Amino acid sequence: MASWRSSFSLAALVLRETIATTTFYASRLVPRDPDLWIFGAWHGRRYSDNPKHLFLHVRENAPGIRAVWITRSPAVVLELRAAGHEAYLTRDPRGWWLSARAACVVVNHSLDDVNKFLLGGAKRVQLWHGSAIKKLGINPDHPHQDSNRITRAMSRWRVRRLRAASGQSYDLITAASLEVQRVMRTVWPLSRDAVQVLGYPRTDVLFSTTRPRVPWLEEVRSKNAFQRLVLYAPTFRAEGGTRGLFRASRFDASRIGAALARIDAVLIVKAHFEDACLRPDGDAGGGRVVYVDDADVPDVADLLPHVDVLITDYSGIYLDYLLLDRPVLFAAFDLEEYEAFDHWLAYPYDEVTWGTRLRDWNELAGAIEKIDWAAAPPAKQRMVRDRFNTHRDGRSAKRVREAIERLLR
Repeated sequence: MASWRSSFSLAALVLRETIATTTFYASRLVPRDPDLWIFGAWHGRRYSDNPKHLFLHVRENAPGIRAVWITRSPAVVLELRAAGHEAYLTRDPRGWWLSARAACVVVNHSLDDVNKFLLGGAKRVQLWHGSAIKKLGINPDHPHQDSNRITRAMSRWRVRRLRAASGQSYDLITAASLEVQRVMRTVWPLSRDAVQVLGYPRTDVLFSTTRPRVPWLEEVRSKNAFQRLVLYAPTFRAEGGTRGLFRASRFDASRIGAALARIDAVLIVKAHFEDACLRPDGDAGGGRVVYVDDADVPDVADLLPHVDVLITDYSGIYLDYLLLDRPVLFAAFDLEEYEAFDHWLAYPYDEVTWGTRLRDWNELAGAIEKIDWAAAPPAKQRMVRDRFNTHRDGRSAKRVREAIERLLR
């Protein structure tokens, strides 16, 4: 029985991939409009990250370009249309037609962010979802890849077929620095010209004189008067593993709440959006600890300008946050376990972090109270900032748009 099911699944997969590849080739026959660009993000489920910020920049600064968001989420379509933008579902015939006509497609995860089967002949732009100190999960030998040998082999076959149709997987990939460019070129074996150090559009909000609106945060401020905002944003862990960051790391809500009260701060706890909502059992530190999920803050880039100190572990979020020159605390509670069983770190941890590595919540509470708010960033913090961020001017979206325009000439 198991053998029959496996054979049937393989046959269905081969048929599906054959249809997809044929559709991809056929879409190359449709004339492409250089003034039509489509955008998508995170498997087509979300309106966030680098594509969102480039999308808004194009809408506001390039009136000759028709920017269209393609998504699998009806809620995202409603949200964007209510804001006056153009958006369609991937299964909407209008979304099909625009995908087949667009000269440029912009994504941040993979071509699954949009309708990948209609992109033959389009220029494909990969903005990615930020710099990282971890090895990238798109490597076929990465532990998060499908363990089934058949589906992994089919995935490799599909990538080869799409590359054969286009000559390469992407025509332009953005990087935040020469260091990030080096990493990207090991993942996608493209020329230096294809991987360009343009910066990430989502970091432009860090340089704006006006902080972006975060309605959820405004509601929190209306209920809690506080001077400083602390964000705890740990990285993704397999199978909801972030929940153990409380139970196994001596979380004491009253101790944390007292430390926050002494600096008049509120701690926002936000897990990676792919992870379970992160919260312990029990109270919330006398109202000083607030738990947030993706529905409350769908784009963490908009939250960062409001944050006075960031606490993280291995998340690349801190590499963006460094552009603000504000304090960062490293709560690597489970470093040895994480290195062994979850992701692979691409760098020795001490090479890309600084200060004391905090091993539990009691140490973290003490570190929060000892922050010198008037001190300049330490030398190593500035060194890591510069290593991972070449541009510090709030003009990354403009650079990316101009690079795409050159690509389409």
